Amino acid sequence: MRRIHLFISVLWVLTVAGCEEKEQASNQENQGGGAAQTYWTSSGVVLAGSNGSASGAYVERLEVEVVAGVSMPTEGYHRVRAKIKRGYDLYAGRDVKFLPMMYGHDHPVHSCPVEQPNGPSEDGYYYGAVFFMRPNMPNHHWKIHVIIGERDTTTFVLDVAQHPWNGVRPGDDFTPIDSFSYFYEVVPLKSTDGFKDAVFLIYRRDRNQPVVQPSAFLPANNITQIDLQARIPNTGHSVGSGIHTATPTSGRPGRFTAKKVFDKAGFWELILTCKEGETVVLRDTLHLIIGS
Repeated sequence: MRRIHLFISVLWVLTVAGCEEKEQASNQENQGGGAAQTYWTSSGVVLAGSNGSASGAYVERLEVEVVAGVSMPTEGYHRVRAKIKRGYDLYAGRDVKFLPMMYGHDHPVHSCPVEQPNGPSEDGYYYGAVFFMRPNMPNHHWKIHVIIGERDTTTFVLDVAQHPWNGVRPGDDFTPIDSFSYFYEVVPLKSTDGFKDAVFLIYRRDRNQPVVQPSAFLPANNITQIDLQARIPNTGHSVGSGIHTATPTSGRPGRFTAKKVFDKAGFWELILTCKEGETVVLRDTLHLIIGS
């Protein structure tokens, strides 16, 4: 069999909540306005080799360079990119996918939402994104499978920490006939005049799909509106009337934006009501620290 030499470089992107973020220029990143801005950062290199693959296809030699964030990723939404070389040439096929998987005692437990690359970008990278639903736990850890075509070429272990202020939240169903449960992340972003917007990334689980498949986790595009109240507890402070509405972000299913929610640093409380038409499908209250 012809000798195959693949070089895969994966850079993880950390979304930083509560501070201004630096945008990396990329055609694929900038699609879908209103997205949370991110910055690329990396440290640490791990080299690995493989004599086979999970699908049984033989790989004579595989070299993998894994580059992770300076701080380990936390629960929530993270962009990812990979540059693949076959020999000295960049790979440019449209069949590259990322498959994240939580393992318990080295057995698959569940996957999570994934945005797959749509072929390589002009800079040669394959861009995607992953939404980690929970952190690593004892004997439980995340792995990322890098798949080219139908071949599982390699995997690498990734440490995922708990969100710093529990900003990734599960949501319970309101009615027994609803076949989905919800989970979401809140990302404060600077807007104008010193205010900060609130961006919500909401996903739902399809209980008719096995949880080891990314298809079991969908953007919550059934939700049409999020009503929220934001205040600083024990002071009564809020912005304007204290009532805000988060509406869907065009071109980004499951992403909602509420404008000018926060006007000062401090410990804030958010009370959320998520609606599908006139039906309430999720309510929650969370607390978060807004930086200056």
